Order: sequence, then structure tokens, then C-alpha cells
Amino acid sequence: MTPKVSNEYKTQKKKEILLHAKNVFKRKGFEPTTMKDIKEEANISFGGLYMYFSNTEEIFLQLLELEFEANDEALAIHHSNSIWEQIQLFLQHQKADLKNMRDTLIPISYEYFVTAWREKHRVPFLENRYHVAKDKFTTLLKMGVANGEFTPTISIEDLSKLLISTLEGLNVSALFLEEDIGDFDKQLDALQKLLELALQVQEK
Repeated sequence: MTPKVSNEYKTQKKKEILLHAKNVFKRKGFEPTTMKDIKEEANISFGGLYMYFSNTEEIFLQLLELEFEANDEALAIHHSNSIWEQIQLFLQHQKADLKNMRDTLIPISYEYFVTAWREKHRVPFLENRYHVAKDKFTTLLKMGVANGEFTPTISIEDLSKLLISTLEGLNVSALFLEEDIGDFDKQLDALQKLLELALQVQEK
């Protein structure tokens, strides 16, 4: 009989595999990484690996979900701060993220999604993440309007889309350009100033 294992054990084992897989993806990229690479990194059998995951794409998408969840925390609404203060804190968080860009899965995510024009099954995941980010920004900005902090001169929806596009552009630039060339901190400062003007932030 196959020995029974607890759900807690399965959850922990899955986390361990994901952690090892993340190291492999960061080192090799998405396309070159094989299940054999992950098996060897995690020091488990193929049977043990396939018990939890079917292929490298499934593993990678689960890792992306975990990273996106962590990023979503940076946009979580904290009622102890004004909405504008939360936006400022978020942009400060982005500065740190850009500096650590090459030590994350972001470069590999661009490798994965850049072929979505051909690999159509990858598009829904990307579209979903876009809508989630847009909805979070929109909700945050609408709260600022509702509490009297903002009197925007541009639609909230358009500002949310602009913010996402600008941050994505900075992410791509940070993959290839050094800080002294891209001046990413200054660009984020400029973005904050533009948002302040477009939202007509009211002094509290």
C-alpha cells in the first residue's frame, strides 16, 4: 500500500519544490528549464515531482501567482494612511523593486509572455493580471475621490491604465539599462508629480 501523507506535508513539499524551481528559472530562464533540472535541484525523484506538477509551465505559473500576490500586498488598502500616502509608499516600493529586478522572476515572465502572440493559451493569464492591477488602482483612486483627497482632471480608468503602462515600461528598461542611464528613481519621482497634478491632490 502507498503510505498516506498529510495535507500539511503535501503543502510543505509543494512549497519546497516551488522554491527550488524558482532558483532554476532565475538561473536558466523559462524555455531552457526542464523537469529534470527541477528534479535535480530539489533532490527528489521524477515520481515525487510529477506527483505535484505536470510540467514546467504549471510550476512557473504557480510561482508567478505567488509573486503577484506578494506585489498585490503593496497595493493593499491601509486605512491608517491617506490614499495619497499609500500611492507614495507604493511608488517607493517600486523603486526598490526596480533595483532588485534581475533577482526576481520578472525577467523570466517577460521571456514567457513575449511569445503569447504565438502561444495563445498564455494570453488569458496576462489579461487577468492586467485587469486585477487596473481594478486595484481604480479602486484606490476612487476612494481618494470619495474622501475628498482627489479632484482628478483625467478619468480614473485612464490614469490607472497609464500607471500600469508606465510601470511596465520601467520594468523592461530596468532589465537592460543601468540606473545611471535609466535614472529610474527620477522617473518614478516624475510619475508621482504627474499623478499629483492629474489628481489635484488636496492638502489634508
